[in-house]
Amino acid sequence: MQHIKCLFLFALLLCGLPQAYSKPKKSKNKAELTCDYKKLSGNAYDLIFKVNLKKGLYVKANNDYDSVSLKLPSITFNKGAFKPEGEMTSKGLIETKKLRRIGIVNLYTYTVLYNQRVTAEPGTTITGTYHYRICNENAAKRSKTENFSITVK
Repeated sequence: MQHIKCLFLFALLLCGLPQAYSKPKKSKNKAELTCDYKKLSGNAYDLIFKVNLKKGLYVKANNDYDSVSLKLPSITFNKGAFKPEGEMTSKGLIETKKLRRIGIVNLYTYTVLYNQRVTAEPGTTITGTYHYRICNENAAKRSKTENFSITVK
């Protein structure tokens, strides 16, 4: 009976060791992009791009033109049956950080909202890419590109 208890405890120990010594999985996407639209009047729509950043991560704010080594995030639309109107706007909580090899930069944190007004026929699918570069407290990370698709109804 004593040997069975020892074997049972040994088996439990072996099952728990791989989990205790395994590295935590890193999330591949540091920013989560969601897309939506809001109908205004007639064929006018506001496209809304919401970027959620994990705690401690940032993207460059659109009001920071001093730091040329860190490019602004960009949303690029594929050609289609719609017409962008005016400039894209962005808003979010801005923090000023000093990044290694870049300098002092204005960065969005937590949630960023990008807004673009367009004219499109109902049923039009608008596609494109969101290109951004994530930063943490110390430095900028690799650039990332995400595809998006919005069908206005």
